[in-house]
Amino acid sequence: MGVQEHRTRVINNTLNPRWNASMQFTIKDPQQDVLCITVYDRDLFTPNGGFVFFYLLVPNAEPGQSRDG
Repeated sequence: MGVQEHRTRVINNTLNPRWNASMQFTIKDPQQDVLCITVYDRDLFTPNGGFVFFYLLVPNAEPGQSRDG
């Protein structure tokens, strides 16, 4: 997949953010590519840090597959 990056807007003042965002990534090698999704916690009092990391092995995804949740 190479380096591809998409960002959503910051959702302030909530413990249950919902982004409702759709993104598309170009897959170059379906047998080896891995999609890594990182959600950051933006905090005014402490350094911003990783909150959630999610990895999707591309061979396990189906073409046109959508994940809602």
